[in-house]
Amino acid sequence: VWALLSPALFAQENPFLPLQILAETVDPETGNRYQLTSVTTWLEANDFAQEQGGWLWAVNSSREMNLVIDSFLAARQTALDSYVTPEGFGGSPDGDLYIGLTDSDLVGFSCSIDGSCEGNFQWTNGDPVTFTNWSGGEPNNVGVGTDPAGEDFAEIWNLTGDRSWNDDNDRGSGLNGLPPSTPARLPAGGNFAVVELPPIPPPAILEVNSEGFARITSQ
Repeated sequence: VWALLSPALFAQENPFLPLQILAETVDPETGNRYQLTSVTTWLEANDFAQEQGGWLWAVNSSREMNLVIDSFLAARQTALDSYVTPEGFGGSPDGDLYIGLTDSDLVGFSCSIDGSCEGNFQWTNGDPVTFTNWSGGEPNNVGVGTDPAGEDFAEIWNLTGDRSWNDDNDRGSGLNGLPPSTPARLPAGGNFAVVELPPIPPPAILEVNSEGFARITSQ
C-alpha cells in the first residue's frame, strides 16, 4: 500500500521531485496568485501548496477558470514538448491540471458518520463548492475497478476545449509502465497542478505626526 512507504523512500524513488514552478499569474479582480507546477501527484502538489503558504486551486467561477488556464497553456505545452520520461516508467504525462477538489479520506475532512468522504467533494481551502464543471458522467470513481484507491482527486482536462473536470487517482493515468497497484509505479505522476496563493499584502507605512507619535498603517 503506497501510504506505508516512508517519506524518505518515497522522495528517493520519485523522479518528479522536487517540484518546479513553471509559470505564475495573478487574477486582477481578486489579487490571488496562481502557480503552475511541474508534473506531480495530487498529494505531493497539495503538500507543496501548503509549503508555499497557499492551497491547491479552488475554482470559483468560469471567469477565473478560463483566466488561469489561458495564462498557463503556453508554459504547459512547452513542458510537454520537452518532457523526458524518467527511467523505469513508461508512457507520457496526461498533461491535465490537478485542482483542490477532493473526496479523499486522506485529506482530513469530517465527511460523514462512518468517516467516509466518498462522493462528497470539497475544496481543500474550505471554500463552499459553488461552481463545478464536471464532464458528462463525472465524477464516477471508475478507477476503483483497476486500482483500490479509486479516483478521489479532481482534474481539469480537455484544456483547449470545454475545460471539463474529471475525478482521477493520485498520480494521473499517463504513466502506465507498470500495473496500477504495483508500489513501484506509485511515485509516478501524470498531471500538472495549480497552486493558489492569497494576494500580496500592501506595504506597511510608518506615519509620524507633529508631536512625534508614530503609527503603522497600510495602503
